[in-house]
Amino acid sequence: MIFKKILSIFRTIIELLYPIYCYGCRYEWVGEKGLCLQCEQSLQPVVSTICQLTETKKIPVFAAYAYRGPLCDIIRAKKRSDICAARLLGRMIDEVLYELRGQIDYFVSVPLHQTRQAERGFNQAQVMAELLSERWKIPCEEIVLRKKNTKYQASVSAINRQKNVEDAFEWVDDEAKKRLFKKRICIVDDLFTTGSTVRSLGHLLMQARPESIMVMVAARAIDL
Repeated sequence: MIFKKILSIFRTIIELLYPIYCYGCRYEWVGEKGLCLQCEQSLQPVVSTICQLTETKKIPVFAAYAYRGPLCDIIRAKKRSDICAARLLGRMIDEVLYELRGQIDYFVSVPLHQTRQAERGFNQAQVMAELLSERWKIPCEEIVLRKKNTKYQASVSAINRQKNVEDAFEWVDDEAKKRLFKKRICIVDDLFTTGSTVRSLGHLLMQARPESIMVMVAARAIDL
């Protein structure tokens, strides 16, 4: 109890020194919450969709919200090395998709190439997965690496995105691959658009012969 009070005081001091304003309107001071009430109410729920891995294999994709409005600003904040935004995205998944926790054995975050991770200082998908791992008591380990420093998907035409991330991932080691055998895997990322990145990573994960694969993201593009 004493530790929690000290932690609460510490967080208050940090917010006073480094105030976090609403990612949407940039006006109201909201602290670690990230959004003011008005911007939060503008978030648009979105139904699940599927990602076609192969001709016969489909995996479900669950998103907290549609990629619109203030959520666009939160996701773009990763380019400013804003780790608070990444934690906010993880909390959104926690709040909206919590009921799915019983269908997951392992979280696998979409990895960044070491060059890009060094530039940002963190991998936003890993930050999100670690937050979910702590809250849902589900393992989150470094299972795969990104071996190719691919172009930003947003800078590549939709028709060329699959080629951009083709064969971009590899296993950390053979033991990592074995740990996923017969497990229910959940891929975690901040944004789902065409599904090219998820498809490339999913092809690799299928080598481990898991029981199932699903995807969880904070936002899904609906205006492609």
